[in-house]
Amino acid sequence: MKLNDICKKLLKSNLNNYKVLIFCIILGTMLFTSYGLLIFSSTVTDVISDSGSTQMIAYTIYGAFSIACLMFILYSHSLFMKYKSKEIGVFMSLGINRNNVVGILLKELKYILPIASVVGMILALPFTYIVWIFITSIAGSSQIVYKIGWFGFVGGAIFSVMTIMFLSKKTSRYVQKIDIMKILKISEDIEHVKAGNYKLGFLGLIMIPIGIFCATSNMRGILLDSVPSAKFVFFLMIIIGLYLVCASFTTMGDLAKSVSNKNYYKNIIFYNLLKLKGKQYTATLFTVTTLIAITIFAMCFSFVNVLGKNEIAEILAPFDFSILKSQNQNNLIEKDTIYEIANKNDTKINDYNEIELLTLVKNFSQEEIDRYGVYVDPELCVKESDYNKLYNENIDVKPGMYYIVSSDKGTFKVKRYKNMELSGLGNDNKYMLEKQGDIFKQLILGQQGTNGFILDDKDFEKLKSQSPSDAIETNVLFNVDNWKNSYDFYKELESWSILNNEEGLLMYGGAFDRVYNDMSLEFVNANELSPTDYRDWPYKINSKIYMTTDALKIEMVYPLLFGYIALLSLIASAMILYIKVLNTSWQDSTVYKNISLLGANNKAIKSIISKQLLIIFMIPTVVGISLGVMIQTAMTGQNLTADIYRNYALLFSLLFALVQILVFALARKVILKKSIKCELT
Repeated sequence: MKLNDICKKLLKSNLNNYKVLIFCIILGTMLFTSYGLLIFSSTVTDVISDSGSTQMIAYTIYGAFSIACLMFILYSHSLFMKYKSKEIGVFMSLGINRNNVVGILLKELKYILPIASVVGMILALPFTYIVWIFITSIAGSSQIVYKIGWFGFVGGAIFSVMTIMFLSKKTSRYVQKIDIMKILKISEDIEHVKAGNYKLGFLGLIMIPIGIFCATSNMRGILLDSVPSAKFVFFLMIIIGLYLVCASFTTMGDLAKSVSNKNYYKNIIFYNLLKLKGKQYTATLFTVTTLIAITIFAMCFSFVNVLGKNEIAEILAPFDFSILKSQNQNNLIEKDTIYEIANKNDTKINDYNEIELLTLVKNFSQEEIDRYGVYVDPELCVKESDYNKLYNENIDVKPGMYYIVSSDKGTFKVKRYKNMELSGLGNDNKYMLEKQGDIFKQLILGQQGTNGFILDDKDFEKLKSQSPSDAIETNVLFNVDNWKNSYDFYKELESWSILNNEEGLLMYGGAFDRVYNDMSLEFVNANELSPTDYRDWPYKINSKIYMTTDALKIEMVYPLLFGYIALLSLIASAMILYIKVLNTSWQDSTVYKNISLLGANNKAIKSIISKQLLIIFMIPTVVGISLGVMIQTAMTGQNLTADIYRNYALLFSLLFALVQILVFALARKVILKKSIKCELT
């Protein structure tokens, strides 16, 4: 019989092994490419800001997702090679040297790997369309059309090349290291994990929270404020810490033995099964934990803004409506006009106020210029008396001092907001002001940025006198009897505002840009105004009802993006768990038979299986949920809406955990039934 005939017979007898490998390569490549097709789509890139936090999060998840998908494929390949070991033994017993055996295996893989990768990339496109349609239909946003992000195929191709290189190298190394005796005892071979040490696991538990704090602290102005690239180093620290934690569970028997010999010997078979399949368990736990963390994190960013929109609006909007007026924008809107439109729409106005806003310039020191890369910044200021009138407070700002008002606590810790040198736009007279205190709130709805400043009345008037007229604006603020029913009033007020700005809507070239960026005024005609243009218009009618309706529809790409990420991660983690559970059932069946011959009853076997399934299901669930919630909390914990995000994160975590418990119970029932049946036969 020729060698080719032997290879064909072996292939036919192990066809299912090849099918599993091909399926895993196709699935891993498809999921990764699909995500790339979305985040590089103009549907997403036209909405998210360049170098913004959302873009950073999306790309970070893209990197984490690539690692998870690659680990998934490598895990399936390790199972493939373990089941191929007998074939390798056949070739070696025929006198074929190792290099030739490697050649035989690589000859098979040179067709399987590229074809499976290409199929995965091709399937990614229809899969992306189907998932996008599914998500948009649920969210009621079918008007948002998906456009193909062709660059995602480039990412998929790079991922495929890396996959082929890794698998080819792993195949070669496996054959070069294996020996006949190892093949004969392949089911008894202990898979040593270099990082499999409970002491390293404790180190990982320390690395994870430190990495999360350091990776997100520059967003909060606490640490590394001028080194944004450093966060990627700390995200790597989180990944390494997570791997150490997952690897440590394979040697939990060592910890049990050091604590209680009685407990160790009582569960010795379970502990040794974990160590016996150490690499498999580590790969599964690490990959699934990563995907579950991504799922929980993405669910928070996807659904909280939608489900908690009214709660968020109540916190972020001090007043129900906010109208900004300047020399050439909204300057025709008078109090009588607002009341007339309100009466027409059966809306009662309360707490009507008008205050002055002054845009000043913060001058940076040379040290700050070197650190932040800018030499001036626009700062929005109000005077003490207006603030007290607006919020019924009684703060006393000392001359030569200021209060900073911010919706981000991290701002209070930034060094550049201690002592501040202010001047009027284009004016050379500079005044050094010292920080008197800070207030954690949203000063004005719709203001540019998160910060505002309260000045002593005399300081305010002095700086106002040295400012150009277009640096002085008026902010109209008022409440209505029921803002949730004020949509008709809002739409008519919005329409009146748009139509009565005769020069058009000023998009660029405000006072600061005119003086410091040499920008001319740039208007958009009312007839050419798109919803996105209106969102970006600095003088739009800001209101709670706008935040929870029209603005939410425009920004729906954000929750859709993260909803897509959550769904992909959920699918990937479910498939990995499914394969691991099936493999555990098949791989350990011989062990169950052997211990039954030694006198173990069904109860003991069920206990071992249940503990294995607990490790497979519950460890990734608990660690993944904790990691996802920790990262989400670290990123939003300094904001006004932190409590809302935290509450929803806990709710999502509870629901996810309940689903996992139900799946665990179902899997346990099926596996126990099959395993006991195999043991009896």
